Amino acid sequence: VMPQVIDNTCETQFEIAELDFDGGIFASVLNTVENAFRSILESLLEEKICKQFEGFPADVVLLLNEALEPYMNLSPSDPLLRQSSFVPQPDAVIVDFYNISAAFGGVIGNMLTAANEYLSTPANATNESSDLGINELIRSNLLDKDGV
Repeated sequence: VMPQVIDNTCETQFEIAELDFDGGIFASVLNTVENAFRSILESLLEEKICKQFEGFPADVVLLLNEALEPYMNLSPSDPLLRQSSFVPQPDAVIVDFYNISAAFGGVIGNMLTAANEYLSTPANATNESSDLGINELIRSNLLDKDGV
């Protein structure tokens, strides 16, 4: 949430939809007073955000606010609003991931096929082990000698 700068004052508006606490009796108490706790948390966040922007030139904050405005008020009733209202620029190159071969002449499809073959076949045909390529990749790059 970007603060609004009006006459060198700061206004923010946080809206926390829901808080849900887990973990015993204390969590149950917090869930009981969630509305009050949520209001307090929203106020604290608003105050902290304004403090962070103190001293920023107003024009910088306004520029940031304008840049982020299209993303601030998304309709919760239509989660695909940005997708359905998207209009590409005339010179934009857009990839249709449902028809990858048309966009890249099969290069991406070939790469995905090769990656699938590498990861799903035994890593070493002469090795008695039947470890798949994915297992070897994880073992050699992510795990230590103890397998952790």
